[in-house]
Amino acid sequence: MNTIHYLFIVSLLIFAVFFLFAGWKNIKLLLDDWDYIKSNKTGVGRFLYVAGFVGIAVLLSVLGFIFIYFLQIASSQAYLFSE
Repeated sequence: MNTIHYLFIVSLLIFAVFFLFAGWKNIKLLLDDWDYIKSNKTGVGRFLYVAGFVGIAVLLSVLGFIFIYFLQIASSQAYLFSE
């Protein structure tokens, strides 16, 4: 196993943590703005605002879990010793 394998594994871990954190942060922003949303948005506007935040949070979380899956593949013995 050479240095590029280690760099690949570390980069996958960094991307996974970043995307999972970004998804969680997006939901936290939505909860912090809830009073503004209730008072200044119409019914449809509220739905679209919440759907946008939740959709982006789910997308970022899924990307994080995909990077975790790739990290698991990249650190498996079959991949590491395939040279």
